[in-house]
Parts: sequence; C-alpha cells; structure tokens
Amino acid sequence: MKKIILLIIILIVQLHLQAQNQEKITEDFKIYQVKLWIKGTTSLIKGVLYSVDDSTLTISKSSSKYDYIDGNYTTTVYRLDQILEVTSSRNGGGTGLILGLVGGGVIGGVIGKGKNYGFHQTTNRKIARYATIGGFVSGTLGLIIGRKWIRGVPEPNSKMLWKLKRRAIKR
Repeated sequence: MKKIILLIIILIVQLHLQAQNQEKITEDFKIYQVKLWIKGTTSLIKGVLYSVDDSTLTISKSSSKYDYIDGNYTTTVYRLDQILEVTSSRNGGGTGLILGLVGGGVIGGVIGKGKNYGFHQTTNRKIARYATIGGFVSGTLGLIIGRKWIRGVPEPNSKMLWKLKRRAIKR
C-alpha cells in the first residue's frame, strides 16, 4: 500500500513539473532560413526571418527557438528597396525524405508483387526493384516538397511579401 501511495505522489510531481516546462514555451513558431542579396554589393547575408512589414525586412542570426523565447537575439533591419533578391526555406526536407522513401518503397513493393508476367512467379528481386524505384522517386519528391522554398524580389504589396510575412517569427 505504501508503494502505491509513493508511486501516485511521484506521478503527481512529475505531471506538475511537465506542466511547468510547457508554460515556458508560449508561442509555437517555425524557424525559416533567409538569404539576402543586397543591391550594390556582392555579399550574401544569411540569417533567420524575424519580421516583415511593408517597407522593411528584419533578420536575426540566432537559429534556436529558445533564444527567441528568452530574448537572447539581435536583429538587423533592411529596407526593401536595398534588397536585390530573397531566398527563404525551412529545413524540413528530412521528414519529407523519410516519409517519401517509406511510402514509395511500400507502394513500389505492392506494385512489384502485383506484376505477374504470364505463368512466371514474381521474384523477390522484382519486388525489391520496384520498391527501390518507388522509394527513390517518392523520396526525392518528399525532399523537394519538405524544403518549402520561396525565391524572388520582395516588392511592397506583392504576393511574395505576403508569404514572407506568414513565415516571420514576429507577425
């Protein structure tokens, strides 16, 4: 009986500690990498998309979510008329690649198993070949889709500027 009471107390304390840790993260946002090409220079500026408004784009060098929550970051503001081109992406290609490889491999294996040529039995080599081809094709598509690229010139009231605003940490 004492063990059960002790386990219940430990469980309650553990749940309380988890609830406290979840309260520290107040916002759910994603980090989007950004590359800027500035007019009149040959330098490339890399950072994280922090905020966007009608005339400026603000980037930060910190790539950790916890730095933004704790306030440990610095920003640099660029006017839109200074910017030659912007490229923005999110590092989510790994998940798309894995899902594409697994899904394409399974679907390719099923297709390979269903292929019967006349009276011959389907061999494991044919199944493996179809699974490999399906995994490669789907994995490549998943990697491309998972990256979520935007590239172009940000102009006031443009569709690209609207997309960048949706990706910014501070909206």
